[in-house]
Amino acid sequence: MAYLTAKPVQFSTNFIRQPTATHNFPIDYNFQELFKRTTAKPQLFPQYQNFSIFNHPVENYLTQLNTNFLYQNCLPSPPENNTNLLPLPISSSPPFPILSEKPTKKKRKLDNEPINVIIKRQKNTEAARRSRSKKAELLGTLETQVKDLESKKSILVVQLAVLENEKEFWISREAELAERVRKLEHNLADSHR
Repeated sequence: MAYLTAKPVQFSTNFIRQPTATHNFPIDYNFQELFKRTTAKPQLFPQYQNFSIFNHPVENYLTQLNTNFLYQNCLPSPPENNTNLLPLPISSSPPFPILSEKPTKKKRKLDNEPINVIIKRQKNTEAARRSRSKKAELLGTLETQVKDLESKKSILVVQLAVLENEKEFWISREAELAERVRKLEHNLADSHR
């Protein structure tokens, strides 16, 4: 993998304070040139909102400034043993995107696979598709069977209720007839005496 690297930026204490800003800028900082070369629209306080080197990570202000302008005008030359220099904090992640020279694993896998493996994978995909369609058909037929069985069940439940009522009617009718037979037998026995 190839990394774009940059040296940490160090600024000298030879800075001036702008009256409308809250940050320090180099003395030779030309705001008119900055307005001409930026891709962002000029704002009321551009040096505060867009061009603060101290409050934003490198990725944020590199996207707002013209890269050529940044490398030509903002980055100072390497220091010469000056003890008054303050280093910027270095982040743990690289400040620039990582450029990959090799293809990704998926592409590399597809390029290096033999034809029989590709054919086998296609057949497997087709078999899986057929299996899914068969499963869907089976589920459809099972659902229709369940609906049919539920409708038959509801009909049978009604029939069962009717038969239960008839059974109770005939049980009570049998009890009435048995009582009548007992009374008639009792009357017959009394008449023979």
